[in-house]
Amino acid sequence: MSWDKDKSLERIQRRWEARDTEITVTKLSRDMNLENVTLHNGRLIQGAHLYATVAGSGELHCLDSDDHAASAIQRIALWQAEVARIAKAFDVPIIAFQGARVHLLVYRPIDDDAAIARKAALLGRAITYMTRDAFNPLFEEAKKLKARAAADLGETVATRGGTRGDSELLFLGNAANRPAKLLGTSKLVVTSRFMDALGYQLEHEKIESGDEDAYILRLSVATVEDAIAEDGIDWSLQASADRLTTELEKWPIDRFNVSGATTAIEPTSLSRSNSKLVAAAVVLMDIDGFSAYVDQAESDTVKRDAILTLDAIRQEMREVLKVDYNGVRIQYQGDNMIGVVHLPNGDEEKIATAAAEIAAGMQASMSITLPGIVPHASSLDVAVGVAMDDTVLACLGDYGRRSALAIGPAATGAENIQLRLDGKQTGIDKVVFEALPEDIQSLYAWSATAKAYVAADLSASKLARVREALAADGQRDLTSDKRGRFNIGGTAATTAVTERVRPIRPYAE
Repeated sequence: MSWDKDKSLERIQRRWEARDTEITVTKLSRDMNLENVTLHNGRLIQGAHLYATVAGSGELHCLDSDDHAASAIQRIALWQAEVARIAKAFDVPIIAFQGARVHLLVYRPIDDDAAIARKAALLGRAITYMTRDAFNPLFEEAKKLKARAAADLGETVATRGGTRGDSELLFLGNAANRPAKLLGTSKLVVTSRFMDALGYQLEHEKIESGDEDAYILRLSVATVEDAIAEDGIDWSLQASADRLTTELEKWPIDRFNVSGATTAIEPTSLSRSNSKLVAAAVVLMDIDGFSAYVDQAESDTVKRDAILTLDAIRQEMREVLKVDYNGVRIQYQGDNMIGVVHLPNGDEEKIATAAAEIAAGMQASMSITLPGIVPHASSLDVAVGVAMDDTVLACLGDYGRRSALAIGPAATGAENIQLRLDGKQTGIDKVVFEALPEDIQSLYAWSATAKAYVAADLSASKLARVREALAADGQRDLTSDKRGRFNIGGTAATTAVTERVRPIRPYAE
């Protein structure tokens, strides 16, 4: 299997012609269940998007045994469950759990920015204080989690994308994406517009962060608990501590079973008692420039076009991952998508090669086939981060609202690499780079800025042509000339697109 231009064009054209353009985006003017949001009935929602994470802490990346993996899943499952209870007490919906991270939306009282900012600030600190003072005392020092949160406030478009049975709620706009990029070492980071809305409602300390237009917001435990009680919210640190103690007794580590996988993993078949620990490459694709594109969408027509454009791009990226290369889609996260390659089991070179080809296929679809059919796709690019290591795949949450997740250093690494890339770039970590055949390695160069090996505008067709030329010529000189051609043993392999590419089959035995 491989990416093929004709096949990609055919499926994009088929879906685009079958699309239903009767899409409305209306302003949310009363309380509603966000589950009623659909692709065809979007909502403009003024609210605070809040993210909280424990990723990278408490040895969650230590996956060198089934026991360590079970411990990571146990703690994430318990943490997620308590975050869900706190959110319910605050009457705040959870948009999605994204591995060891949660995305929440505070939008009530409707259009009351001051009240929304106050509630979001209190909720963010309630989650971080719960983690430190109620969750961590139940575990040994090395397994204590460090929670951080970030928030922004603004108007976003709520919609739903994906295929039937494989769709998720998503929000378009900078206010939904900025907080995810502000998550760092501080307990709570907020944007200036969030601070302006909060004003002096709570006794706080404001410190400039290292990020532009962002501040560290400090609130004491006493301030948080007093304000929560004043607002009539049924939550306290002690209540969380009592629930967590009970849950830990109910869900000891031996109930979290972890095993390997020799066949393709189906995320929906996973659960607390059935998780997978595999050597895998994690691929994270992000649509570069999409938030700015949405923020500039002033008219209903442009907003409709933005929704249709994102839907078309995400469906094609999913097809590249799942259909063209048998990858596993883990989750959409707004304008990005996370996928995993874990087969053939234990064959690092084939896994790394498949991941590199998936990234190249995504670049090809974004730059070659989508713009020819989806009008606004030509103004957008994708950036793809890839990292490989031991990875846990699980599916956690309540029945009917479970979320697939990938945790481990590869998941974190792929995201960090992608955040440092520009559009049209693919970045891979050292593990992937060293596992690749020399011909593919030669197409990447170390970037101190991205802290990864990076290839610019490396599409599937370009990758295949260079590999074929190298195989035929038997030499390794890949210095490109001013026209972007690769000199191979005295000949030049053009990087122009070809109509059809000879399949490279990383899974062939």
